[in-house]
This record gives sequence, structure tokens and C-alpha cells, in this order.
Amino acid sequence: MTSFPRDRESTSPMVTTEEAADILWKHWGIAAVQVERPTSRNVHFVRSAQGNSVLRTNPGWDGPSPPELIVRFVDHLSSSGAPVPKTVPTLNGEFSVPYRDYTVSLGGLLLGQPLDSRHLDYLKKAGKVLASIHKAAGLFQEQPVRERPVHRWAQGRLSSAIGRLDEEIAQPVHELAQLLESSHTAALDASVPWIFCHRDVRAANVIGVGTGSVAFTDFSGGEFSPALVDLVMTRHQWLMGDFMGKSRPLNVAEARDLLQPITTV
Repeated sequence: MTSFPRDRESTSPMVTTEEAADILWKHWGIAAVQVERPTSRNVHFVRSAQGNSVLRTNPGWDGPSPPELIVRFVDHLSSSGAPVPKTVPTLNGEFSVPYRDYTVSLGGLLLGQPLDSRHLDYLKKAGKVLASIHKAAGLFQEQPVRERPVHRWAQGRLSSAIGRLDEEIAQPVHELAQLLESSHTAALDASVPWIFCHRDVRAANVIGVGTGSVAFTDFSGGEFSPALVDLVMTRHQWLMGDFMGKSRPLNVAEARDLLQPITTV
């Protein structure tokens, strides 16, 4: 498994389009006609005789999980029929290759446009698709257990945060972690379903791929956690960074359209 930096500052320079073209030829046998990097530093759009695809160069600090695990998880979803980018294996049948301190993978290009505030009529469909992704995620063989208490996740996230915060801010977080440890309730001790979650469920990461159809992309922040993690912040982050400049929380009715298909699975 690739050893990768855990922060942006210690990551080597981003992969250039020329390097991306060399990687494509060496590991996938693809002679790129055009390689473009959009606003994301970790994504290259590729055009070749074999078709259009997306080369991802994950540095590791995007999320809490090893990038290689993310790639295998997305391949599992795709193989299960979930609407996500299809992973393209290398010439050697691998799902990803290391390059410097990046993990590089290739996936199919989802033909369509990212959703935004103009596409609120897609919320119900997006909720149904996310529910299908959660169902497939529950069958991912690399997750250690199927259920465990919620406090196990909360304590882990708090402990991780303490190490990255200034001492003045870290102290109350530390006190909260101690309080959680000493005052378990039945709700926190109860075992709940854990799956590999997307953790960045918002319109910009959902592609409208046809009349009323959607697909999910960008699983780089994925993590094994309580299934409800994908629901907790969705109302507030669905329109975060809206392409039309209309960022706002979803109202109650809109949130219900998105979340009801997931909570009824």
C-alpha cells in the first residue's frame, strides 16, 4: 500500500497533464489525444481513441481512508450495478498504481452535468440512488464489521481532531471526548449499521446523466462509519458551493424528498 502524506503541505507537486499522459500510456496503454485538468487539482479529463475517461490522482489527505481502498470500493459499487464511474483496470489488472505520493486510478466519464440549485426536482431520484449505493456498500467485503456503537465513530473523530487543532481549541474538544466516554447512553451504546460512506453528499458530486437519472461521483472522502453519516449534514451541504451562486440549506420539504428514500430502506 502506498505511503501518502496526511496533509496538503507535505504532498509533492500536483501531477501535470504531461505526467498524466505518460502514466496513461505506461499503465493503461492509452495514447491520450487530450488531457485537461479542470478546477480540481486531482482530476484529469482524458480524450483518446478508446473514448473519454477521468484520471484521478489522490494524494491521501482528501479523506480518512487509504486511496487504494477508495478505488476498490468504487469498483465494488460499479460491479454491483450502482450508478458510479466504472473503474478501468490497468494492463496488469490492477485498480490503481502509485505515482510519487499519489494513488492514480482511471474511471469512465459520466456523461452529464453536475446538479445545482436549478435541479431540485432531482432530489427524490438522488435519494433513491444514494439508498441503492448504501445497499451495495453493505456488501463490501473489506469492511471489518457490520454493526458497532455510534460512540466508537464519534470518539475516533474527536481524537483525530484534537491532534490537528491549536491547544486552546483542542482542550474543549478533549473535554467533549472525555464526557462522551464517561456518560454513555443507551442510544450511544446501541449497535447501528456501519458501511463505507461517501461523506460528501452534495449536488456538485451528483451528475444528471439522463432524463431524471443521476449518478454519484467523487468518493475520495469515503470512510467506514455509521450509515447515518451520509444523512447528518446533507441538508446543509447539498447546495454548498452551488454553481449558480445560490448556496443555502435545503428547506424541510426538500430535505424530506432527498432523505426519505434512504431512511425507508
